[in-house]
Amino acid sequence: MKRLALDTSAYSNFMKGHIEAKNLIARSDAVMIPLPVLGELYAGFETGERKQQNLSQLQDFLSQPVVKIICPDEEVAKIYGEIFGAIRRLGQPIPTNDFWIAALCIQEGVSLVSFDRHFSEIKRLGLLLLE
Repeated sequence: MKRLALDTSAYSNFMKGHIEAKNLIARSDAVMIPLPVLGELYAGFETGERKQQNLSQLQDFLSQPVVKIICPDEEVAKIYGEIFGAIRRLGQPIPTNDFWIAALCIQEGVSLVSFDRHFSEIKRLGLLLLE
């Protein structure tokens, strides 16, 4: 069973037709969307010119049986703290939402699909880095 999670860049590129992203998603039995990714998407839609179209596409995507939204709990908060501390000791700047996204993926035991290289600094995270 192939399970993965998408970050905001992966979802956006998938919707733009990125072949590798589309193939990964098509071959997956479960596609997780971390709650912070939804927040980033909704924020982007609010400031974009195609709000209704983007909202409609997202709702269609989320309604697929293989798609599941994953939400933080206390265990995710602990993982967040651990990876935040490790990255801070390295002196690597990473956006706050990306710590939450990584912590959710670690807890769920899924690899994250992303175009953002800074995720590779999080050693416990399974990462499928696309270009």
